[in-house]
Amino acid sequence: MAGTGDPAAEGPAGLLRVEIAPELRFHLPPPRRRPALTVPADPAVTVGHVVQALGVPLTEVGRLVLDGGPVDPPARAVGALLVVPVAPAPQPAPTAPPRFVLDVHLGSLARRLRLLGLDVAYARDAADDALVAAALAEDRVLLTRDREMLRRRALSLPPRHAAFVRATAVEAQAVEVLRRFAPPLAPWTRCLVCGGPLEPATKAELGALLPAGTRRTYDEFARCARCGRPFWRGAHSRGLEAAVRRAEAALGEAASAGAAPALGEAASAGAAPGRAEAGPGGPPTASGTALGAGPGGPPTASGTALGAGLGGPPTASGTALGAGPAGDTVPSPATELPGTVER
Repeated sequence: MAGTGDPAAEGPAGLLRVEIAPELRFHLPPPRRRPALTVPADPAVTVGHVVQALGVPLTEVGRLVLDGGPVDPPARAVGALLVVPVAPAPQPAPTAPPRFVLDVHLGSLARRLRLLGLDVAYARDAADDALVAAALAEDRVLLTRDREMLRRRALSLPPRHAAFVRATAVEAQAVEVLRRFAPPLAPWTRCLVCGGPLEPATKAELGALLPAGTRRTYDEFARCARCGRPFWRGAHSRGLEAAVRRAEAALGEAASAGAAPALGEAASAGAAPGRAEAGPGGPPTASGTALGAGPGGPPTASGTALGAGLGGPPTASGTALGAGPAGDTVPSPATELPGTVER
């Protein structure tokens, strides 16, 4: 009867051996980073409580196994052996393709994922409660480095609405997210500032939003359908195109190793930056469109960009595409990004 969660069937409480997958042991306090730990086999607590009390958020684990049988986190912590595996990859998300909301410390990652065409909500002043509410209300995966926030029960219930980001550098963070969720990529289709879809625009339509030098130098433009920010072909193509190629390669390597499915249609078809693809959830958008704005480029008198709230309308933001923490490589507001607009 072991593993049934029935205290009466287990007899007196004893000791429960907990074996934690190697990939999860970094969550444990250093003195506890061992292959196995021993805790009381207590019918008053659940196996989910045991796992989280040891330091591992339930959002990060696969199906728990108690005395050889699969159990859910509410099962009673009575038995001899509890095995805690790592969450499978690719991990199912609340929606397909997955959508994300990022905590305030992951602004650089938000811009990088938007560069890859992912649906990402981000506000740098969002409180924890607002982030959790947005994840649940909009069926997004909350990406965070805050283990305490991951302990919230609502986030760990299937389908799980949160995931821990272990890496601290933006490049490694992006690879981590791609390998875990294997989202289809659509590079160059989203605004890096608010996440809205990009659509083709003419020089005449953008008018005074463009600096004089840009109007003289460039002929192909796009505009964010949400915040109205103009974009054009810029001088930073090599660095950003390389970032996209590295992301596609990481996803392809995971697929080859059996850890993730094939790339999305645009990537698996070998679509190169600079071609128009259908933007996620919207009409055709400018793939490879310029992702930058020079001085005076944003559609506001002050020259600041418009940021987006968590799933709400655009809100004023004092930042544009400047480099954020953790080694972000997104250019400053006075630069342009590469691409072309297919008409």
